[in-house]
Amino acid sequence: MIGGSRLFGQAQPVRRIAVALIVAVAVVVAACSSSVRQFNDEADPYPVVLNDETGLVTGIESVPFDPDVGWEIAVRPDPTDPNAFFISWVGGRAHDAALSFKLFQDGYLLSLDLHSNGGFFGGGTALGVPRRVRIVTSTPIPLDSIQVGGSAKT
Repeated sequence: MIGGSRLFGQAQPVRRIAVALIVAVAVVVAACSSSVRQFNDEADPYPVVLNDETGLVTGIESVPFDPDVGWEIAVRPDPTDPNAFFISWVGGRAHDAALSFKLFQDGYLLSLDLHSNGGFFGGGTALGVPRRVRIVTSTPIPLDSIQVGGSAKT
């Protein structure tokens, strides 16, 4: 019995260290993991997904393209709502769009990545389909603080 209690007494510090390590790892994982909210616009046949890491986005919707704003990827204000802006681009007939919105340097990064859907009738290589998405936020965001990036930009 004496040897058993001595062994049990030595196990306590090891157990405490193991518990402390588990708690430390859990705290680090919780601190490093970001909360990503996902918004979907199932605009047929061009679905758009936006992953928001800022917590500011409240919704998205596809809207008609405005040829007066130009054909390059661009972020423009919504003149009817200070809490909204548009992103416009030209994609393909079968391109699904994935947007991500996150904090970046002193502002934000809005990344646009296009994915070809080969199962779409006619394939995914045809280009020239203008797209425009309205992004609504909980507070106005200065558009000059948003950088646009992603595979569609390059």
